[in-house]
Amino acid sequence: MPLFGKRQVEARVTAVAWSRVIQLEQQEWVAKRSGWVPSDDVRNVKQHTETYWASPTDPVGMPGMTGIPGPNGQPGPGGGPGSTVSPTRTELRTQVYYTYEILEWHKGRSFQATGTGTGDVHWPQYTPEPRERVRDKKETYSATFESADKQYDVTLPESEWRALETGRGYRLILGLFGGVKNVTPATP
Repeated sequence: MPLFGKRQVEARVTAVAWSRVIQLEQQEWVAKRSGWVPSDDVRNVKQHTETYWASPTDPVGMPGMTGIPGPNGQPGPGGGPGSTVSPTRTELRTQVYYTYEILEWHKGRSFQATGTGTGDVHWPQYTPEPRERVRDKKETYSATFESADKQYDVTLPESEWRALETGRGYRLILGLFGGVKNVTPATP
């Protein structure tokens, strides 16, 4: 077997399976907070006012504080360079904010149909409720192949999967790590 080449294996189909899933999403009321008046399509809007003490981010520029030298370059009352003493101003401020609820889409119910043959492949039945919609549809088609004492599980596109016949021989092309890269009917 070449080191980086592909390896071929003769195998027979022993089983086939399928799965189809429909994932729904639903709208739910979610609480939010905002600094501005919310737009339309919201409910329970309430305006709030709060007061708080605020301090500027930069310290007061007094000589000797936070490394600022005093007269004649001498350290001031706060100590020398690198001093951590930092007087700040505070002021009372007022803030207005709004709380409200808004509709958002969230993952909801899911429905699944499965089977072990190619005859009755179908999507699951479901009835959407108000404020529900389809979020995603997924389908998976798999086959199990056996060769000597080894088993290979493969996921295939639907058209290739439907062409498989249980018990029939196929040629599998394996990748570097043993995964099946290609399936073709074996020549008689």
